[in-house]
Amino acid sequence: MGSSTPRRIGAYLLADESGFLPSQSGTRQIKRPWVTAVDHLVNRYLSEWGADVHSIYVRGSVARNLAIPGVSDIDSFAVLVPESAEPDRGRLAGWSAEVDREVRQSFPFVAGVEVDLVPVGAVFDRRNFYAFVMKTAAVCLHGESLANRLRPFRLSEVDFQTRYFREHLEVFITEFPEEAVTERPAFVGWIAKRFLRLGMELVMEREKRYSPDLYLCYESFAKHYPQHAKSMYRALELAVHPVADEGAEQFLHGFGSWLALEADRRLAASVQGCGHWTINS
Repeated sequence: MGSSTPRRIGAYLLADESGFLPSQSGTRQIKRPWVTAVDHLVNRYLSEWGADVHSIYVRGSVARNLAIPGVSDIDSFAVLVPESAEPDRGRLAGWSAEVDREVRQSFPFVAGVEVDLVPVGAVFDRRNFYAFVMKTAAVCLHGESLANRLRPFRLSEVDFQTRYFREHLEVFITEFPEEAVTERPAFVGWIAKRFLRLGMELVMEREKRYSPDLYLCYESFAKHYPQHAKSMYRALELAVHPVADEGAEQFLHGFGSWLALEADRRLAASVQGCGHWTINS
């Protein structure tokens, strides 16, 4: 297997007979070498945001002890105390870039860092992605975990990519031509990951399981949409090893437009209260 070939990494969350996904306890021991970088990140949150922080979490492959040195990012977020003001997004963006650069330099095995500040109300809004992450996939690093205050999620509630896919695709189509050349590969990777996770949402109720992991998203999608398997595999390649050439841009426009229609169909079926919907060939 070549170094550029996407690897089958990850795990599924299996729904029970009632369609509920398993809940994360909110705590887990982070493995080495990731624990050193995670501890550093916690200290950076506290030194910058201090009394505004209620609790700090890591999600993704690091939280599930599936991270690969040199490949995996550290995805994190902090929940703010109720009395904190709305975070200054400009300040947050500057701090985010600084922390990403600092952690990658200090811990070369970390591919990148994602940080965010989340109002506590968002965590208890079941339509918010962070509520879902909190209940199913986040590990509390500091403070009191809020995971146990949330009810379990059903598969049918997982529509975070479906609801926002068309908006995300429009952002890519509109802004990509104006993006700095050095930033374009990251933009390609960003939208390609959304292709894959939407693909998972389109088929997860038939699969009776869910995964945010890119290869597993491709694998599940390909089983139910074999005629589009090659296209989703191309999205997988771009998500793992993004390139920003004309061919990639054209592919993302074309396949993205088809996926947007499928997302619309799933949303329409959900509004109509349909338990199942037909996949077109």
